[in-house]
Amino acid sequence: MWRPDSEKQLVDALSSGDVREHRGLDVKREVGDSNGPRRELARDLAGFAIDGGALLIGVAEDTDTGTLTPSPVPLVGQAERIEQVAATRIDPPLFVQVRAIPTASDPARGYLWVDVPPSPLAPHMVEGAYWGRVDKTKGRLTDAQVLRLHAERKSVEASMSATLDLEIERDPVPLGLQREGHLYLAANPLSPQADLGLAFLKQRDQARLFRLINAPSTTLSNRARGIPPTPEYAGAMRLRAEGIAMSSLSEGARESPVNADRETDLVDIEFREDGGIRAVVGRATTTWGERRAIVDGLAVAYARLMLGWAREYGSECAFSGVWVFGLAATGLKNLSSSVYDSSSIRRQPPIYDAAQYRAVTRASTLELEDQPWAVADRLVSKLLRSLATEQYFIADLQTPNSAG
Repeated sequence: MWRPDSEKQLVDALSSGDVREHRGLDVKREVGDSNGPRRELARDLAGFAIDGGALLIGVAEDTDTGTLTPSPVPLVGQAERIEQVAATRIDPPLFVQVRAIPTASDPARGYLWVDVPPSPLAPHMVEGAYWGRVDKTKGRLTDAQVLRLHAERKSVEASMSATLDLEIERDPVPLGLQREGHLYLAANPLSPQADLGLAFLKQRDQARLFRLINAPSTTLSNRARGIPPTPEYAGAMRLRAEGIAMSSLSEGARESPVNADRETDLVDIEFREDGGIRAVVGRATTTWGERRAIVDGLAVAYARLMLGWAREYGSECAFSGVWVFGLAATGLKNLSSSVYDSSSIRRQPPIYDAAQYRAVTRASTLELEDQPWAVADRLVSKLLRSLATEQYFIADLQTPNSAG
């Protein structure tokens, strides 16, 4: 989609008649302060959430001729107002990205470009009604349309869950032989292409791949950073049938480690020619003497890392669309969190009552860039709530930490 970077680009496009409202773009003269305009703004934003789109504010429309002309608005507080509407008037809250375009003559006035990427939680409601786009405007969705959208979302989630099943089957240490639980992660472009990552992978640049898998570590909080095994364990490049992996494994396919003692050092991160990413980590649980515990901090860390890999790999492949993410962990039943091994914690920790944990979500590239912590929260929050450790990792999952 065309996105203006300056007032000149915007005015030139309006003057030439190249800017037109369509299914993915709507224009408004202003946001408005009263309840009615805010309600309409919420409906506009919710309408774009299904397929994505943008709202351009500061442009007047002649309803008789359809002509669009610049009409700059005061910029102070406008971005915050739009974000507040998206967060409080839409159910569930909607992620948007607001960018101000100031005028050359007065930086306090200008235009607002509001990007609304496709939402993983669409459709969204405003005051009890679901909204979508109908040609050039918003419209209420019928019950049949809402059911179809929910069915499509469940289909995407089921496909990713099946991918996680395949990754568990591909594990170099079969479930029955694992000393510890393992962590599995997967990422796919929502609309994959057979050769999306081919040009990048054909370079076989090991140093570049190593930098790619380690760069997101700087975004982690001190509590999540450095929990072994880190991506640095994956120091060797391995060619695979579907792409290239950075791995701690020896040469060949994803074969078993040389001996069982190396299981907890297992890190295998595979970048596929279709743009997908796969990872297996051999330490979802850990053992001290006779006590075993869930290393939920490792799940938090690798959830954030996978989002960083998708963002960077997508950039290398010129992909800026929607991603589907999955995370699974095995060997968890009857264990508590390793957080509770701290001598400062005296109370009895909660015990996890399922053998596996699994979560799937979708996210746009814009959300990966602006709010990766929110996407990671969707992947691991249910596990942390079950273990009562969500507050322990809040810096990585609820608010942007100082490093990120």
